[in-house]
Amino acid sequence: MRIKRVLNNNVVIAEDVITYASKEKGLELKELIHITLTDHIDGVLTRLKKGISLSNQLTMEISRVYDTEFQIGLYAVNLLREKTGCEVLRDEAAFVAMHFLNNRMDL
Repeated sequence: MRIKRVLNNNVVIAEDVITYASKEKGLELKELIHITLTDHIDGVLTRLKKGISLSNQLTMEISRVYDTEFQIGLYAVNLLREKTGCEVLRDEAAFVAMHFLNNRMDL
């Protein structure tokens, strides 16, 4: 049951971020984002529990060039901090932004 509860929490967080992206930022998204973002969030939380944080060398560039997607990433980072109590680095916002950029490429 614990696995199911953890997965459900990840889905809830991902859905919150996706809703923010579509309703607040006006992004049109493919359904695949539900799977990829949930999987990403699971990976982030697994790494953080093991004390592993990843840096993103593209954070500054992504924040300048893709402001909307980066703002969504920051929303996700803040939500993860709030819901899990984990210290999620700002660089994670750039990783999340890349998911939204990749999702929109074929639209």
